[in-house]
Amino acid sequence: MKGFFSSKIGYQTIATLVTLLSFPFLYVGGTQHSSGVLNIGFLLMLSGMLATPVIGFVYGKKSAKTEIAKEVAKEVSKVASPKLRGNEV
Repeated sequence: MKGFFSSKIGYQTIATLVTLLSFPFLYVGGTQHSSGVLNIGFLLMLSGMLATPVIGFVYGKKSAKTEIAKEVAKEVSKVASPKLRGNEV
């Protein structure tokens, strides 16, 4: 379970749960005209909704870096190995 919540999908699940948790606060704050509870609901909603794009952006950069590193390693191995170039030395 610990591995799941340390992955991208796990973080997005937590963000979704935070967003869902905000709805009772918004409802109670709106029906009882309690600005404090309503503000807590807005903060929860805002943090949950903004967390998902931020998580996607951060993990997108990480995956792009690993893909670039793999491509560079592949190109370096082609240059370093004369067998892959057809024995042109």
